[in-house]
Amino acid sequence: MILFFLSCSKDGTTEPAPDNPAAFELIYPANGETCLDGTDQSDDQASVLFRWRSSLNATSYSIEIENLTTGQKVNSNTSANSINQNLTKSQPYAWSVTASGAPGSTPSKSQKWSFYLSGEDQVSYGPFPPELVSPRPSATVTVNNEGQISLSWTGPDEDNNITGFEIYLDTSDASALINTVDAQTSQLLVNVETDQTYFWKVIALGTNGFKSSSGVYAFIVR
Repeated sequence: MILFFLSCSKDGTTEPAPDNPAAFELIYPANGETCLDGTDQSDDQASVLFRWRSSLNATSYSIEIENLTTGQKVNSNTSANSINQNLTKSQPYAWSVTASGAPGSTPSKSQKWSFYLSGEDQVSYGPFPPELVSPRPSATVTVNNEGQISLSWTGPDEDNNITGFEIYLDTSDASALINTVDAQTSQLLVNVETDQTYFWKVIALGTNGFKSSSGVYAFIVR
């Protein structure tokens, strides 16, 4: 009996953890590309070839493409380091890629890049939508000694076509304009009340009259 159990016991060794996919870079469309020409598919659709560098130890990739005007996202998977995707023309987009490896490994995610897909005979376009940095969605923030919090955002302006930003803040739907600042400003102190949920957004104003919105974030003040 004792010999039987000894012969069936495990040696205590474990399988080594799989290698995680390595960091990698995006290639195309270039970050901040302001007038990308895709391959025409129809009057309002164009095919865009997305390319990125291979990630060591990766077995597959997933790409996420977001329409920055509508917020609609497209997700696709591939084992290659490139993929074609049909997109609506005359729209700004952001994209990122996640590299996945063997089961048990930790995926590696690229940076997020943005570009503007041009339309037919289009010579002007709106600014890229601002990105809200802080407060983040559903964040809980604390007021300073003056009862204020700081709103901060970024406004990509590769083509110098942003003239300023409109900041909206209220407790219902971010429809109340509270300030307009110049293109060099990316932070604003605002008065708020504690134990309230606030909604905010930032709209970029373009030199050609176009506007682009960040979308609405909500946060809680304590």
